[in-house]
Amino acid sequence: MTDKKNWPEILKDLEELCELHDRASSDYEKCRKFNGGLAKLLEKLEDTENYKMADRVMDVLINCSPKVASNCEKSALVREKIKGMTKRAYEEAQN
Repeated sequence: MTDKKNWPEILKDLEELCELHDRASSDYEKCRKFNGGLAKLLEKLEDTENYKMADRVMDVLINCSPKVASNCEKSALVREKIKGMTKRAYEEAQN
């Protein structure tokens, strides 16, 4: 379980990723930045032994595949997953 002191940083990262994803659906560079941000968050979660949240991030990464010159086919799915994950993170941080 993640130490309470790590939650503010994790929550901040998730909020930034949500905002970035909302702007990235048809912008390849922003999409790649979002994907890279998720990968960094995954590493941070694994380093802090928050494997439950890391599994959720892996689920999002599986569905996130940036492509040049095309719209994201799974944008809505990824958006819902990242927002759901953020909501659960806030709930876990309060416990």
